[in-house]
Amino acid sequence: IVDNKIRSATDVGILIHNEGCGTVVGNRVTECNVGIASITGADATIRDNDVGQSSKWGIYCGEGSLSLVEKNKVSESTSANIMLEGADNSSVIRGNLLERSHRFGLHIARGAQATFTKNIIRGDAVGGIASEAGDQCLVTFNSIERCVGSGITIAEGGSSTFKHNDIHNGCSHGIYLAVGSNASITLCNIRDNNGNGVTVEQGTSGEVRECNIHDNRRNGVAFLNP
Repeated sequence: IVDNKIRSATDVGILIHNEGCGTVVGNRVTECNVGIASITGADATIRDNDVGQSSKWGIYCGEGSLSLVEKNKVSESTSANIMLEGADNSSVIRGNLLERSHRFGLHIARGAQATFTKNIIRGDAVGGIASEAGDQCLVTFNSIERCVGSGITIAEGGSSTFKHNDIHNGCSHGIYLAVGSNASITLCNIRDNNGNGVTVEQGTSGEVRECNIHDNRRNGVAFLNP
């Protein structure tokens, strides 16, 4: 599927599923409910697409997805520019530009085990990355910048690994670990955010280790009761 213009699909602009494979390259997908979706064993290469103004998610990788998603521009999605969820989701998401979502740049949920690396997340209305219960993704070497909410929010049960990320120039906290979260955050650069560098609710069992936390407007690290 190469160099098409796809607009206003009620469900999905481009759907790869039921162990489908192939290459999705250079398409412009706009104003669909979901721009591009990879589910139930799909093993596709999704590259160099421009996905915008989706009413739900820009790119969705669901249960059983094995796809490579790289070098796409995804912007102005209502819910999340990229959504990763479901068991056996071992997608690789790398080198994408995700910007100006109405909620999150990346939303991880329901047991996803994908790799998310070397992406730029910028200017999202609620936050850069949201991590929820049961996720086990590797999130590494990303730049998360100028988000309105926290750069990374780890909710109860979130247990992904965050390593070597640069979280900077956000309007709120760099990283927020909620009660019951269990994420590992190591070797990250957390700087120049308007809130705390890291906010930790009492009752989290996650860890923040070997990070460089500097020049945040409030506190470097703050512990609080939820």
